[in-house]
Amino acid sequence: MGMLENGISNDASNADAGIRFELQALARADNLSVYGYEFLYRGKVWPSSVVEWMAVDRAVLRYLAEVDEGGGKPCFINLSHESVLTTEEAAFAAACARNDIRFEMSEAAAEKLLFDQVCEKVIRLSSLGMQFAIDDFGAGLDGSRRLYALDSVAAIKVDRGLLVTAADRPQAARMLEASVASWKSAGITTVAEGVESAELLAFAQRVGFELLQGWHVDTIVPPKQAVISRAFF
Repeated sequence: MGMLENGISNDASNADAGIRFELQALARADNLSVYGYEFLYRGKVWPSSVVEWMAVDRAVLRYLAEVDEGGGKPCFINLSHESVLTTEEAAFAAACARNDIRFEMSEAAAEKLLFDQVCEKVIRLSSLGMQFAIDDFGAGLDGSRRLYALDSVAAIKVDRGLLVTAADRPQAARMLEASVASWKSAGITTVAEGVESAELLAFAQRVGFELLQGWHVDTIVPPKQAVISRAFF
């Protein structure tokens, strides 16, 4: 897999058209209408290093600084720890000036110094009006660690594994329902990720999630497609 000077993999089949992204809908649990979209990388060559993912993150931010992709609806963007730290505040601000963005704080494990540095940057950006979500709560890096380390959180996205476990165990379901109610009372938007069946959709609605996302939701609210030109990379 060849590398371009800008750090992204050289995908010859995509060279002219750019790199494809899927905009997966986040649907409102009460009526299954579209609340917003999450950018999901769908390039034919999967980035294989931190440097390559950083190039993808930078390209998405540059794209959103110029294109009103959300059409007034929130755009959810997952950023690596390294991208959060190395991206200039002006780049975050430019993207937010054009689109309503929720930056997702990664669940990837991080040693204490890196974690503390990322939290410090997120707190500073939040103080400037930018909004951050906790991604994959219940998987990877402990979600509570991220939640309690930040001054403000716009949304919590619960991982599919936690959702499935809770759906299978009544006590776990009651605990998750209490957590969802607590987060909502604090003004935090709650999202059930990995809703891949009608049964999981019904469970997430019953527990009280505000937003739903996943393959089954895609059959009700189809995703959109976006192609980001290589000029942004």
